[in-house]
Amino acid sequence: GLTPLLVEVRDRIDPAQAPQPAYVLVSCRDRIVPFASAMALANALPKTSVQSVNTGHIGMMSSRRAPDLVWAPLTAWLHDLFGGPPAGA
Repeated sequence: GLTPLLVEVRDRIDPAQAPQPAYVLVSCRDRIVPFASAMALANALPKTSVQSVNTGHIGMMSSRRAPDLVWAPLTAWLHDLFGGPPAGA
């Protein structure tokens, strides 16, 4: 079976030390994660691609516009990062 993974964080996590690329999706109308908070994280990460969308927190992934606004750019970023067919292929 699957064993739950429990992680205990004892030390502060410094985003500036993250070695991997990050795609940060920022919602301009988010009531859960304010824009300024999301941008603070994005600015702290050393290898960041930032995309902002004019939606709410849930809408950025589940609205009718999500495939064009979010999924296609994210897919293209992943293809650029890891290789593979071009977005839309």
